[in-house]
This record gives sequence, structure tokens and C-alpha cells, in this order.
Amino acid sequence: MDFLLQKLCHKSSSLKRTSVESIYLINLVNFGLDFTQTSAVEVSNVRYIDIHGTSSGKTAIKFACSETVPCTDISMNDIDLTSDGTRNTTSSCQNVQGTQHEVFPSVPCLTSN
Repeated sequence: MDFLLQKLCHKSSSLKRTSVESIYLINLVNFGLDFTQTSAVEVSNVRYIDIHGTSSGKTAIKFACSETVPCTDISMNDIDLTSDGTRNTTSSCQNVQGTQHEVFPSVPCLTSN
């Protein structure tokens, strides 16, 4: 999923006012944003809504944004990414600000609302 968002802003310095909605994913490896290599990309006002599925990796949700240009105003609502049956899923995040509501696994950088 992060590959898709990175491609959307490949030739731009920002990703703003974007919504990812109503997706069912099967055996995904990582879901989220990983812009650590492209620190010049400004990511803000991104909404993830109604996303369900299974993860083949332990880390189902990963947000890794730049220290110099952190991701802001990230919102997750109604997200449920469970294990493919082999392990429990977790999440990780760096330099991300935003909110979450009904998100599994819970994202530690995002505040619950």
C-alpha cells in the first residue's frame, strides 16, 4: 500500500488531501506510509477509512516518516488487519501525527478519538 502512495507523489514534493477507502487486503506485508528514504516529501491530511484484511507479516501497519518533514493530520477509521493465522499483528510508527478510531492493531503514534 505504501508503494501506491509513494508512486502517487513520485514526481511531487507532497501528498495532501488523499483518501484511501473501502479496501480488502489479503496477506499484505506492510500497510501504511514509509517515506524514510524520501525525506523531502510532505505528507498531510491523508485518510484511511474502512480497510480490512489479513497480514502475512508481524507488522501489519507501518508509518515511517522523516524527522525533518513529519507526516501530519493522518486519520485512520475502521481498520482491521488481522493475522493470516501464524502470529499476532502489530504496528509501528515514527514521526507521525494524527488520530485513530476503531483501528486494529492500534497505532502508537496516533491518538484515539
